[in-house]
Amino acid sequence: RNVMERAAVLAKTAVVDAAFLRSLLGNAPAPSSPPSTLEQALDELERRLIVEALAASPDSKAAAAKRLGIGERTLFTKMRKHHL
Repeated sequence: RNVMERAAVLAKTAVVDAAFLRSLLGNAPAPSSPPSTLEQALDELERRLIVEALAASPDSKAAAAKRLGIGERTLFTKMRKHHL
């Protein structure tokens, strides 16, 4: 349900296709259990925010970085960390 609501808000067209939904989901597996440490929880949140920013500005990583309030180099470093 959350993915569909996010897709409806972030979509720039009236039709949401499978590729757009995949970009919202990223490559993360579905969580099987809640994070056991604060570090894991922060990593999951960071990854989700990056995926959302990239989906909201698919043509510009600079715009995604600005949306997140970080520099482009920092965004690229975090993208590598999260395998995005």
